[in-house]
Formats: sequence, C-alpha cells, structure tokens
Amino acid sequence: MPLLDQSSGDNFAEICQAMANGNLCDLRIRFKPKASVVKYVVPIGYPDVKSEPVALKLNKTDLPVRIYLGGVIEKGDCLVTTGSRAIAIRAEAGTIPEAAKIVNQAIPEIFCGCLPKLHWRPDIGTLEHLTIQREKQKN
Repeated sequence: MPLLDQSSGDNFAEICQAMANGNLCDLRIRFKPKASVVKYVVPIGYPDVKSEPVALKLNKTDLPVRIYLGGVIEKGDCLVTTGSRAIAIRAEAGTIPEAAKIVNQAIPEIFCGCLPKLHWRPDIGTLEHLTIQREKQKN
C-alpha cells in the first residue's frame, strides 16, 4: 500500500472497510505512478536450514529506501536474526528494474559487516526475472 495516493483523499482504513462490506468497486482508488520493489534479507540457509543467529549492525545509506524490521530481536546495541525473514528493504522508482537496482545497491551499504551470513535475491525485479515470470504466467 505504499503507492496508495493519499493526496487524492484515498484512505487505507476506508479501503479496508469497503473490502469488508463488499463495496470496494464504489471507491475510486488511485496509486502513485511509480513502481516499488521489496527484497528480504534472510540468514543463509533460510527457509530450509535453521541458522545460527546473526548479529546485525545496520549502517546508514543515502539511497532512497525504507527499512522494515522482521525476524530480528534487539540485543544490546545490535539486532539479532531469529531465523526467518530478518529485514525488508523497499524502494520506489519509475520502473520495477530501477527500484530493484536501488535496493540491490542499498543492501551492501546497510549490511556491510555481516553480508557473508546473509542472503537476498538480487535477481528479483530485474528485466530477466520479470520476463521469466511473465512467461510462466502465460503457460
């Protein structure tokens, strides 16, 4: 819902209420003319292998991303993974590949000291990945 255009008066609570009431078609919902990509940073082995906790010290980035904490707990001045999707990184841009590129650039900056113990899908959002997904949908 980050691309919901709230400047046009759309309200997320009203949208949820309309869905619950079965009258979503009565609303004129607008979205920002942008694309967004979210990538999850996970411990190596996830989801198949339970990994040891990884201590994370997040660094700042000047790239236009949002960071969402997931499967982490706070211990002292660090975050520690709990074994699932640790952190989500989201970017907006004009196209999906542009947003994916921003996220891929931000992840090494944010997690620079602990990347060997973490994994993310750099292919998500690339033109090649989008083409493969479109072909799968056709079949």
